[in-house]
Amino acid sequence: MLRGMPIGITASAITCHLSGGQAMLHAGNRRGFTLIELLVVIAIIGLLLALLLPAIQRVREAMNVVRCQNNLRQLGLALHQWQEVYGRFPPCLRAGNYGIAPPAYTEDPYHYYYSWMARITPYIEQDNIHRYLENGNYLKWPWWDGWYSGGRAGAGQALGGIPLKLMQCPSDNRSQLVTTYDGHPVALTAYLGVNGTDQLAFDGILHANARVTMSEVVAGDGSSNTLLVGERPPSVDLVYGWWFAGSGDWPYFGATDVALGVNEYNPANGQRYRYQPGTIQDPQNIHRWHFWALHVVGSNFLFADCHTRSVRYSVDNNVLRALATYRGGESVATGDL
Repeated sequence: MLRGMPIGITASAITCHLSGGQAMLHAGNRRGFTLIELLVVIAIIGLLLALLLPAIQRVREAMNVVRCQNNLRQLGLALHQWQEVYGRFPPCLRAGNYGIAPPAYTEDPYHYYYSWMARITPYIEQDNIHRYLENGNYLKWPWWDGWYSGGRAGAGQALGGIPLKLMQCPSDNRSQLVTTYDGHPVALTAYLGVNGTDQLAFDGILHANARVTMSEVVAGDGSSNTLLVGERPPSVDLVYGWWFAGSGDWPYFGATDVALGVNEYNPANGQRYRYQPGTIQDPQNIHRWHFWALHVVGSNFLFADCHTRSVRYSVDNNVLRALATYRGGESVATGDL
């Protein structure tokens, strides 16, 4: 015991008291972040986000490309089921010319301006649409009444306004449904058939009034070397890109609504268009005339053997022309794409 220390207080108690006081003193000296430190932390977080966001966007777009290719593959399987049933691939549409009635296919119950997509509805789990069309009911043409007006159209108008997820590119975040000037709903598609070199060449599988068989494709350029379907987003005015039908009463109008050539021809101005990047905002009205996609590198294409791949925009035009025809006799290496 220390001299002068009150009875009952030990040295250890004093030590504990001093230690506690020091602890309290140290605790009182603690401080928060300064403004500069806070700004540094915020800057670091911002830098990390700036580095991560592009990577996240690239991953998301890569997933969209894969999903888009899966859509095309499903369309390809449906087209093959059609040709197994009817012995041939469907035409992009059946069309007349200058008021001449289109050819009558007894094995094809659908209205002649219905697209190849409308024809494969029973094979993409759209039996309600298929049953309606198979019974001879017509969907009203919503842009103009050139080939059908009134009558049985009423009950079927809504069918043409059903957005089908399989027809939509995941990278296109626009509405996939539009109402026309006369109040009819129309659903859109990002996928068009490949009609060959252009709509007047009739050298692709899905051209107007086509009756191409799988045996012809295999004996020609081969199914793995022949394009079947490609991407082209709906036009900015949403007039072009309706999935259920082509327009007009001759191939110039209807065929390019549901199928395109890789060097498509515009009869209005005599211009041809090649495969190239496009934009939704299309001030010169040219991008609806060629295949393109909202993907960065290139557009996805479906081949006749149901494999898909992304084709870069820098591909040689002659290579794409060779792939668009089914019996041109050309030889194309996969590395050329």
